[in-house]
Amino acid sequence: MRTEKKYSNSNWKRLKIAWLFEDISSGTTPSSTNEEYYRDGEIPWVNTGDLTDGKLFSVSKKISRKAIADYPTLKVHSKNSLIVALYGATIGKLAITQFDVTTNQACCVLNKPKNVDINFVFYWFLANREGIIQRAVGGGQKNISQGIIRSLRMDVPNAPLQNKIISFLDQKTSEIDALITDKEKLIRLLEEKRQAIITEAVTKGLDPDVKMKDSGVEWIGEIPEHWKMRKAKYIFKQINEKNYPEEKLLSVLKGKGLLLRSELEFKAVMAFKGLENFKLVREGDFVIHLRSFQSGFEMSSLQGIVSPAYTVFRASIELDNNYFKYVFYSQYFIDYIGSTTQSLRDGKPIAYDDFSSSYLMFPPEKEQKEISDYLASLCKEMDKAKELIQKQLLKLKEYRQALIYEAVTGKIDVQEMLKETEQEEVSSS
Repeated sequence: MRTEKKYSNSNWKRLKIAWLFEDISSGTTPSSTNEEYYRDGEIPWVNTGDLTDGKLFSVSKKISRKAIADYPTLKVHSKNSLIVALYGATIGKLAITQFDVTTNQACCVLNKPKNVDINFVFYWFLANREGIIQRAVGGGQKNISQGIIRSLRMDVPNAPLQNKIISFLDQKTSEIDALITDKEKLIRLLEEKRQAIITEAVTKGLDPDVKMKDSGVEWIGEIPEHWKMRKAKYIFKQINEKNYPEEKLLSVLKGKGLLLRSELEFKAVMAFKGLENFKLVREGDFVIHLRSFQSGFEMSSLQGIVSPAYTVFRASIELDNNYFKYVFYSQYFIDYIGSTTQSLRDGKPIAYDDFSSSYLMFPPEKEQKEISDYLASLCKEMDKAKELIQKQLLKLKEYRQALIYEAVTGKIDVQEMLKETEQEEVSSS
């Protein structure tokens, strides 16, 4: 991770991380079978899921002083320690503690810095995260060991320059983070608006002046007077066609329907699983993922096979599949199924029977098509808007990362940039 600086002087020294901290260590996980270690816990116990890439103000778990006494590897680290995630899905995540903590074995703690500001080290780790992760070793689960962290070398400026870089980055990242928050809020608002429009259209139709009637179903409320209500079992039938090895393996993604999985995944499944229980799905079929109902019901856009973890169902009467796709995408319907399904309440996978007894509104087929065409056009425009905001969001995050990297490696002279900022503030006042 050697870098070239735009300006060079004796204010910078290249030092090993091991030389910059009195204490670099990890923790452990006290036995979960001993309630004394967790009951009435008072010492914050950090897991990698607690790390926020910022200041750490809270943790999900605490342990007792008995756990500290019984496990020598559990140290209590003072406030303003830097924590780095060593492995797993959160590998490379960071946090600066705002209180005394101990950690599990997946965290590395850098404590008691010598001649370096912990905030500068934090920004340096953020800037070099990808390069550090590339040094990870191991098979299935890559691991950044304490040894790797200790061996890292970083360019460290003198204390006054460290303070200027920290001040510069605190200010600039705060400004960028505010813009990022605004963009993320816009995306959430778009998604909420999309859900609201879908729900309104599939339950009320497109004519604002149509005469309404009570549907008799709480989650639906009123529906147009000429619409019918039918139980799902009279509209859809469960499909259990099996053993079609010539078909391609499909996978469900939230809001994306059933998609073709990679050839590599398909070969892996064929190698380790028998296909006799896999189910055939035809274009237009719907599926429920039995063990993860977060994405609701999805419609297949192609033919293939799915694992036994899916329930497959198909229209048994003439209807517009896309209309019911939007019905099942609506948050109201997902919430309704989630709250009324006994299987889910019992912690079991959802079954077709859970769905079949639910009531669905059934507009005339022509009106179903009109609603689905309207929603397809509107959702397409909203997706374009969302995609544009996501691109802006990505650029902001890339700019933030680049700015941090250039500042902590000396590629930009933050002293000059701070002077320019101060002059601009003076001239504008």
